[in-house]
Amino acid sequence: MSSRLTLFAIHASQIRLELPRKLRNATKWSLVYSSDQHGISMTTLYHRCKGKGPVVLAIKDTTDAVSWALHNAIQLPQKITIKLANIVS
Repeated sequence: MSSRLTLFAIHASQIRLELPRKLRNATKWSLVYSSDQHGISMTTLYHRCKGKGPVVLAIKDTTDAVSWALHNAIQLPQKITIKLANIVS
């Protein structure tokens, strides 16, 4: 098993503990989108998630911290606005 799949499995088991009971007991999880495998594209993310649900969206940052959210369905929005701020003290 590759290190990326192992990492996914570790995070999936941790996230599973936080899910509602109905979803926690699901026997099969599948990786729908990965920037490593599918490129860095929000359009690709939305299209690969279309019709899937519920979906756990997990994001790992450059410090290896993982944030996640549960969505019933991910839909392509009409307009995407992304704002980033660098806070310097």
